[in-house]
Amino acid sequence: MRTFIIRPTSDLALLRRGSERRFYGRIEIDAAVLESDGGEALAVVVGGLNRHLNACGCGLASVFVVMTMAGLAMFHGTAWRESPGLSWQTGAMVFITLCAAAALGKLIGIAHSEWVFRRLLKRLAVTLRTTEPLLRASPH
Repeated sequence: MRTFIIRPTSDLALLRRGSERRFYGRIEIDAAVLESDGGEALAVVVGGLNRHLNACGCGLASVFVVMTMAGLAMFHGTAWRESPGLSWQTGAMVFITLCAAAALGKLIGIAHSEWVFRRLLKRLAVTLRTTEPLLRASPH
């Protein structure tokens, strides 16, 4: 995996496209940019970008599965009194419902992570635009 290094003249458009972004394992800040006035804010933004760079949505998928399991337990717990015993159709339906919940959670998790990544990328672009003139004027 390659590392994308943020410099004052970085082409952030490469990070906007998902097909290009998947080749980067990490995003880092150039030392000159980090030492500028907005360096601390950039470090926080880049930390968020790295968290969402290759997010898979598994965290939200597990939440969806647990919530679905709780809902199914409550539903089947009340239905158990009316007709005791589980059939293979009920077991299959529970399995399919849990798989659907996991898939839905994963898709929503990936979409949310992509939205956060793009929002942080916009913030990074604005911060770079404000710090770039300062870096050109510095005597480094």
